[in-house]
Amino acid sequence: MAFDLKEQISSEPTVKSKQSLHGNIIQESLSSTFAPDNLNLIIKSCDQADDADLLFQKNTIKRGLSYIEREQKKALNAANTADRSPADRFSALKHFGYLLRASQDFYSNSNYVELQVERLTNKFGNNNFDPYTIDLVDWNNVGTSHTALSEAEKMKNNARQGQETIGQSTYYKTARELALRETARQWDVFATLIRSKYPGRAQFIITALKEASVPEQEAEIF
Repeated sequence: MAFDLKEQISSEPTVKSKQSLHGNIIQESLSSTFAPDNLNLIIKSCDQADDADLLFQKNTIKRGLSYIEREQKKALNAANTADRSPADRFSALKHFGYLLRASQDFYSNSNYVELQVERLTNKFGNNNFDPYTIDLVDWNNVGTSHTALSEAEKMKNNARQGQETIGQSTYYKTARELALRETARQWDVFATLIRSKYPGRAQFIITALKEASVPEQEAEIF
């Protein structure tokens, strides 16, 4: 079962303009962590990620996982001088936004939620569990621990299946909640990787990514 996050729109009072559900999830999850301009860059990058809307939907699970790993490495490499270079700060946040797009779409474009609901139903009985307690995916073991995991066959963003009840929730709401939690986790993981790779300057880098000014557009490479 899949839900099209790309086309959903939010116009909450805290958001200056209408934005995708991807952006709304980032706003809700990371607004207390990043300065507005830095957060907006992440949201913009997430929405503009090249081919990201195809991941976990029209391509294989393996390709989606490779995309996340690649963007994480690009963001981490750019973070090396993000405390001193606005251009590299821009690049690190851009690739982090790309990473968030793919990691959010995993829950909406794969059958992960369905598999977890089936597992919990077999364990506790139909609707006798809280869907908001579903664990986030273990990215290190996703290829081996979820043997039945597959990409979605077709989009069902507004279809009856998306509104199907799971306890006090629905498949759609559950996928969104998982994407929200995943967004926060991805920042925590990224910050941990920065501390590990750049131990002497990690705090300066992390603070710069969160608060230092960013260019309005990416620097041209000649």
